[in-house]
Amino acid sequence: MIDDSTRKTIVFFLLQLVFSLFCIEEVHAEFKKPLNDEIVIPYFMDLIKSHGRAAEWHNVTTEDGFILTVFRLLPNSSDCHQKKRVLFLQHGLAGAADFFIIYGPTQSLAYTLSDAGYDVWLGNFRGNTYSKRHHNFLQDDARFWNFSLDDLALLDLPAMIDYVLKATGQTNLTYVAHSSGCTAVLMLLSDRPEYNQKINLNVMLAPIVFWKFKNPAVSFYTLPFRWVKRILPSAAVQFVPRTMFVRPALDKVCFRSSVPFDVCWSLVDMIAGKDHEQINREIIMKFLDYYPAGTSLKIFYHYIQHIDSGKLRHYDYESRERNVRRYGRAEPPDYNLRKITTQSVIFHALNDPLSTTKDTAVLIAELSNSSMIYEEIRNRKFNHIDFIIAKDAKKFLLDPLVRILRKVHGPQC
Repeated sequence: MIDDSTRKTIVFFLLQLVFSLFCIEEVHAEFKKPLNDEIVIPYFMDLIKSHGRAAEWHNVTTEDGFILTVFRLLPNSSDCHQKKRVLFLQHGLAGAADFFIIYGPTQSLAYTLSDAGYDVWLGNFRGNTYSKRHHNFLQDDARFWNFSLDDLALLDLPAMIDYVLKATGQTNLTYVAHSSGCTAVLMLLSDRPEYNQKINLNVMLAPIVFWKFKNPAVSFYTLPFRWVKRILPSAAVQFVPRTMFVRPALDKVCFRSSVPFDVCWSLVDMIAGKDHEQINREIIMKFLDYYPAGTSLKIFYHYIQHIDSGKLRHYDYESRERNVRRYGRAEPPDYNLRKITTQSVIFHALNDPLSTTKDTAVLIAELSNSSMIYEEIRNRKFNHIDFIIAKDAKKFLLDPLVRILRKVHGPQC
């Protein structure tokens, strides 16, 4: 066995290497070639079909010209004769809608909520596998990738929510998100108060919002990005796209080389929290078939700004002139969460280094004008990615969530 110090050094090197290869995509495209052409990963519609279910594909155009994909999960039966409540699922950082279905009908969030009687729609932020089209820009144009969290929150979410409400003929919906999908909706509800009427319930799973209490995991996580920023100061770059690189590369490094598996396992432990009861090799490799799914490097730079400032604020252009031109002031404005009136539900895991108990308490305090339901996961080892891939997700997350939704909305079909 290797000691902790050596392990951390190796892991840090591996993390830097992987992130660097992802970042410098345009310069070193050869690194992105498949290492194993025989690996076939089904996309959303094929995955749905393989589970014996059906879905619709919808295209949504944003105010600034991006064409986003929104999926609608069709019900498993036609027994319901009343109009169903609409529920919108939103993925987290560099994710995609696949996350909510990859573990099949009995263990995945989207299927569980659909079977509980909801009309389930799944969003995809700009830049991911399903939302890489624009009316004016091609993907090799830097302008295509020049977007921050502000754009996900204030352009993508309104476009998708309005489209879904119009398509269903309803006036409001329930919003359920993981990680940075929570960040985005809080920004929206803060800056666009009319959406407090369009979202009847905001369910946040492991919300990443405030970073007032620094911890080693967050510091470790941001180091490669700070290093990359020295090489790529321009943030308008495609980052971590879904490719055939991740799965076969990790398979070679972690399972078919002399590198001890516990070194690779430490990557997950350090970033997401250690929980070997809920996550195993098979689950991780399945997850890595679909993650990462792509975004802009500017999103990561925006998160670093939040970490450094301890505030939830608009993107800082790090230039007085550019900030004044964009915001009419030298510094970017903060998002005022006290403007939010939509009822909130927070699911928190005690072993989540990216959404800590202290920072979650700060978030709850800031949401002082929102009635709050707080649910602590009843497993002290549950971590940040367990919300997506936990072996016992039904017991610790899915059943409690459905119970809360029924308490708020009453029984559905």
